[in-house]
Amino acid sequence: MSKILVPPKNNWFYELAVVASYSEKELEKTFLQITDAIFPGYFVSQFNFTFEGFDVDTGKKPDALMIRKDYSEWWIVEIETSEDRFAHVESQVKVFSKPIFEVNLLLDYTIKTFKENKTNLDKAKTKELFENVAPKALVIVDYIKPSWANSLKSFAQICELQLYMDSEGNSAYKLRGEYPI
Repeated sequence: MSKILVPPKNNWFYELAVVASYSEKELEKTFLQITDAIFPGYFVSQFNFTFEGFDVDTGKKPDALMIRKDYSEWWIVEIETSEDRFAHVESQVKVFSKPIFEVNLLLDYTIKTFKENKTNLDKAKTKELFENVAPKALVIVDYIKPSWANSLKSFAQICELQLYMDSEGNSAYKLRGEYPI
C-alpha cells in the first residue's frame, strides 16, 4: 500500500485503489477536473470523436483530447483502469497513434466540443495543427502494469494517475511515467 504524509498537519493520504474501488468513468472525471493543474500548457476536453485505423475495422473513440496552447502538438488521450483487458486498450491506442480522419469533420467537432467546455480554440491554428502535425497518443491508467508499458511504448506514452484521499475526504494525486509537460 502506498500513502503520502503531508506536513505540517501530518495528514496521511491513502491510495484510493487500496481502500475503495472506482470505475473508469470516475477516473476520467477526476482527470478532467485536474487537467488545469497537471497540464497547464494544454487545452483539454472530454472527446468522443470516432477515429479510424489502418488495421482495425471499427472506429475508436478516445476519452479526451489535449492541444498545446501554442498549437504545436496535440494528444489523443485514452483513460483506463488497470482492470481493463489489454487487448481492448492496445487496439484503441494503435488507432490513436496513427488515426485516419477527415480534417474538416475533426476540426468542426473539436471547436464545438471545446467551446461546450468553456475553451475557445483558434480555428485557423487548430486546422493547421491537424493538417500538419501528427497526433501523439497518451494512455492514462491508475496503475502501470509492466507488460502494458512494454507493449504500448511503440504506440503511446503511458502515465499513471493514482488517486489518494485522507480521512477528511481531501484528495491528492500522483503522476508517474511519461506525459507531456
